Amino acid sequence: MAFAIDSNWVVDFAWILGIACTLASVSMILFVLWFRRYVDAENRHEKLVNDRWQETLFEIVSADESPDAENLPDDDFGAESYSGKFKNDFDDEVLQQIPEKDSPYFLYTWNYIHESLRGNAKDRLNAFAKSRGAKEKALKLLRSRFIKHRLLALNTLGNLGEKSTYDRISTFAAKRDPIVSVWAFRAMFRIRPRETLEKHLHLIAERADWSPAHVAKILKECDVDLISEGLAKLCNEYREKEISEKQFAYLVSYLRFAHQRDAEPILRKLISESSQMEVLISCLRLVRSEDSLPSIRKLLIDERWQLRMFSIMAIERFGHSYDIELLKRSLDDKNWWVRYYAAQALLRMPDMTTDDVKKLSVMVETDFERDILLQVLAEAEFRCKTQSSTAL
Repeated sequence: MAFAIDSNWVVDFAWILGIACTLASVSMILFVLWFRRYVDAENRHEKLVNDRWQETLFEIVSADESPDAENLPDDDFGAESYSGKFKNDFDDEVLQQIPEKDSPYFLYTWNYIHESLRGNAKDRLNAFAKSRGAKEKALKLLRSRFIKHRLLALNTLGNLGEKSTYDRISTFAAKRDPIVSVWAFRAMFRIRPRETLEKHLHLIAERADWSPAHVAKILKECDVDLISEGLAKLCNEYREKEISEKQFAYLVSYLRFAHQRDAEPILRKLISESSQMEVLISCLRLVRSEDSLPSIRKLLIDERWQLRMFSIMAIERFGHSYDIELLKRSLDDKNWWVRYYAAQALLRMPDMTTDDVKKLSVMVETDFERDILLQVLAEAEFRCKTQSSTAL
């Protein structure tokens, strides 16, 4: 009897479990089917919104009238704050209200066109967006739980150049999320570049979680006259502070967006005093002043092959005949890449011809030197033939 009771309990449990699994499977299938229909519907709706507004936005951009540049405020390099300057230029059909559901798609299209333009062509686009409440829509999207909406909002506010939103955006630059914070930093530079430079430029040194490529893109968009001195001062300031070698190397690499007169003093000092490999490599990539040559030549005998290689690349840029003998010595380096770049540099030196390199390949003593010279000569000959064939 006890066995029968236990058996019935097991059978009942198996039935219940089977029914539950079947219901779960059916629910998942129904959810997948619903989700696919939802995504298809959203894609169709997005296409309809884009098709509706793209033509209108392009017509606004291509209009003959544009604001007089002389009337724009010069208190900052950010965009001007005007809401109804061109309101009378748009007909009632264009000024129809944008539904709330269409806002993200409209703003995406507007941002796409905005970032494809340069100069005063953006002004009418900004005026139209402000007349349609783009600022308010973007501020509302900032509170969204979806990160793509928050990024869209930050990009929109930055492109609008709305100075009244600067303080609000600056709070996002301090957030822990690296993606949101760096996009906020970009928007701040577009709205008030001077204030951002003075108060928040230190973030590119302190935020190790920010993408260096994204930071470089932000700095590239800025006026070099505006940021050059600030970047050099920031590098000099953080030279004495305790930040990681990699982070400081990234900071030094941003000096490519500064004037040479501002960057060279700090580069020269770092090359002569620093022992950090990644920092030295960043300096060797950027250095353009011959005042640093003595320190660069010393690095040709450094125990780290990476520094020897980048020193050769730096020496090649200057092209002094004195360095030919130093490059010849590097042909026998124990590292293949050092030998290769030394041979490449010799072939490109102003005082060396292809015939000179061929003669040198016969005169050298070791197989290392001979093989690397012959390889570089073969590559140069192959490139010449390839270019000739392409031209024909």
